[in-house]
Amino acid sequence: MRYLIIIIFILFSFNSFSSGDHKHDHDHKEKKVMKKKHDHDKKGSLDAHVHGLSVINVVQEKNKVLFDIEMPGFDTVGFEYKAKSQKDKDLVKNALNMLKNPANLFSIPSAANCKMSNNTSTILEEKNHTEFRAKYEYNCSNITKFSFITFNIFDSFKNSKDLELNIIGKKSTTKHKINKFTKKLSLYNFSN
Repeated sequence: MRYLIIIIFILFSFNSFSSGDHKHDHDHKEKKVMKKKHDHDKKGSLDAHVHGLSVINVVQEKNKVLFDIEMPGFDTVGFEYKAKSQKDKDLVKNALNMLKNPANLFSIPSAANCKMSNNTSTILEEKNHTEFRAKYEYNCSNITKFSFITFNIFDSFKNSKDLELNIIGKKSTTKHKINKFTKKLSLYNFSN
């Protein structure tokens, strides 16, 4: 529950970076391709997003770390519409399988001795817009060694250009915008 409150705080307290890329801001009924209904907001609509810009929220609470990731469909599979052809369905299935393994997106210091306790990956659809979401929760026995994140997302998802990274640690809250040239980000005052 505390993670949910922190994530809601992150989503409402940080403004999205904007660029010259094509933006989407539509109010349609949300349809999720997974079994459970997803209540993203009161309107049931996906947030506006920019092609090429994914959002990663990293939240630390004691010895737990949560990664919450939102990626536009274009960044993930190269299109925004609902997959109809077998080729498109295969791309979606492959992307969801890739999202099951966080190593396709990022890696964390082995010295922190973190074990994944939970992970999910889903796709949300609204008419001609899709968004992939993934969450990873870790328990770390040496949280003070959680001092950096290495990014693999740009190698795994070629349409991803930038990441908006929101980090809430024990002693700091920071926001970064990184691109494919940033392979590693040091975390100052994250857990110490």
